[in-house]
This record gives sequence, C-alpha cells and structure tokens, in this order.
Amino acid sequence: MATFTCRMMVTLLLLLPIGEAFSQESEQTALVSQGFVKAEQYVSFGQSQQTTYAAGLMDGMYLAPAFDAPNNDKYLLAIRNCVKDMSATQVAAIIMKYANEHPEKWHMGTNLVAYQALREVCPVK
Repeated sequence: MATFTCRMMVTLLLLLPIGEAFSQESEQTALVSQGFVKAEQYVSFGQSQQTTYAAGLMDGMYLAPAFDAPNNDKYLLAIRNCVKDMSATQVAAIIMKYANEHPEKWHMGTNLVAYQALREVCPVK
C-alpha cells in the first residue's frame, strides 16, 4: 500500500500542472500523461484506495503552482475552490460516479477521468 501511495503521489506531482487539457488552438496546450492508474483500475479499488488517490490528486492540484501552473488558471482555481470544503472521500465519490457513468473511458488514466469529473461538478463561473 505504501509503495502504491508513493507511486501515486509521484505520478500526480509529475502530471500537474493540468491546464486546459483540451484547449483551443489559440492557447498553449498542456501535455498531460495518462499516468500510472487507469480508470478501470480505479473503479476496482476499495474505498480506502479511492480516497487515498483523491487526496493525492487534490494535493497535486494544490501544489501545481509550484510547477508553474498559474494560480489564476480558471479551471484549476474553479476546482480548488469547489472542493475546498469537501473531504477526500467526497472527491473520490465524484470520481467514482463519473467513471461508472462513463465505462467507455476506463482505458484512460484516472487522472484524466478525475479531471473531467471535477470539471463537470466544478464549472467555471
């Protein structure tokens, strides 16, 4: 479990900043890796592992500005503000619900599926 958590944290740190992964041509596109954990693996995790993944994902987003992600990026800011009062268990449930509703995306990295799930729940205002 400790090795898994370590690998997950390193993955998240390497993957962030996540800018607009599907940006318009006029904007610079962020290069986002699929990561180590596929969404199909995530849905098979127990709640404890899902919660740990969600906590690592959010910690990575909070740390993203240290890797030159702009603090004022509209998507990063919207997600951070949206989840600031949520528990990691709540974030994990959001990711799980989205992944279960989109099995066609199970081949994708959980980081990408989680980002899409959070973008849906935490729209830019």
